[in-house]
Amino acid sequence: MRSLVTVLTLCLITLVALCQAAEAGDWPPPPFLVQTGCELVSTDPLLFRAHFTLMNRVPLTEPIQWAVDQIQIRPVQDTYPGSDTCFALACDSPPDWICGAHATEGVVIWSTHPERGVGPEQTLAGFAVTFGSPSCCYRVAYRDQPFLEAFYWETLCFDCSAVPTHRPTWGGVKAVYR
Repeated sequence: MRSLVTVLTLCLITLVALCQAAEAGDWPPPPFLVQTGCELVSTDPLLFRAHFTLMNRVPLTEPIQWAVDQIQIRPVQDTYPGSDTCFALACDSPPDWICGAHATEGVVIWSTHPERGVGPEQTLAGFAVTFGSPSCCYRVAYRDQPFLEAFYWETLCFDCSAVPTHRPTWGGVKAVYR
């Protein structure tokens, strides 16, 4: 019972701090993902892998110290009606993080232990997602465990349309027509 009271008290304190920040219009800058690279994984079927970095821009001076220890991406279906080419098929994660791709829904979740999350003013590289279209948009949710709800959402588009292809050699072209 005592631990329940402690948890409820912490939730109430957090809620009050959030309300004060909202009234002041002084929200800390949100975390975000930055695409750092892209590669063509396969041509049959067509698969791309986008690499990205997580940046937590919350200043250390903020009273609300969100740490990102879970990221979820879900394809934006409105952009691609009837298409599942943007469903995430595989993922990679940095050390101490795990990821799982749910191919039937196209969702990927990366998570780590709350003590190993990306804290304020920290950056973590090593994330990647594999999908089947040169450009895909996702709804991204950032969580700080043990809270169940995301504290920030954004829409992010990975663009792999500029991935270089291997140009055929003259000998390769002649071999096709022999």
